[in-house]
Amino acid sequence: MKRLLMLGCGVVLVFSLMSPAAPAWETQLTFTEEAHHALDNNLNFSADSQWLVYDTRAFSGSIRNCLALEKVNINTGEIVTVYEAPNPVTDLGPGLGAVSFIPNTDQVVAIHGLPTSTGLRYEGYRRFGAIISPTDGTGTVQIADARDVTYPYTAGALRG
Repeated sequence: MKRLLMLGCGVVLVFSLMSPAAPAWETQLTFTEEAHHALDNNLNFSADSQWLVYDTRAFSGSIRNCLALEKVNINTGEIVTVYEAPNPVTDLGPGLGAVSFIPNTDQVVAIHGLPTSTGLRYEGYRRFGAIISPTDGTGTVQIADARDVTYPYTAGALRG
C-alpha cells in the first residue's frame, strides 16, 4: 500500500493507493484553521507508521513564527503537541520547523532558532538542529549541530 500526503489550509490528508486498479481513498486528519500544517519532505511517518509529524508555521512569516511541532495519529485523529517554542516573540522567533522522525526511535529532529533572549531574529544562519525526545510533549531538546564559527575551528565542522 502506498501512502501520499497532502497539506493545505491547516489540514492533513492521507491518500492510500492500494494498487493501480483499486480506487484510492482519502482521509482528512486535522481540522485546525488557526495554524498551517507543514510536512517536511522526508520521514514524516513514525517508525510504527501510526503518526505523522508536522510543524504549525503561520501562513506568513515562515518558520520564524512557528510556535509548535505536532503529530497526529492516522487511525484515531489524536493530536499531540511534541514541542512548543520557548518564549516566542512575534516576528523574532525562536522559530521551529522542518520536523522529521528519526528512524526506529521516539525522537524527532527539527530546525530550531536561537533563544529570543538573544534579541537576534530567526534567520537561516541563526538556527541549529534540535533532537526532541520523547515525542509525547514531555521531551527535552538536545542540540544537534556540526557548526563551529569560533577559532580554533573543529576539523570537519561547518562554518556557515
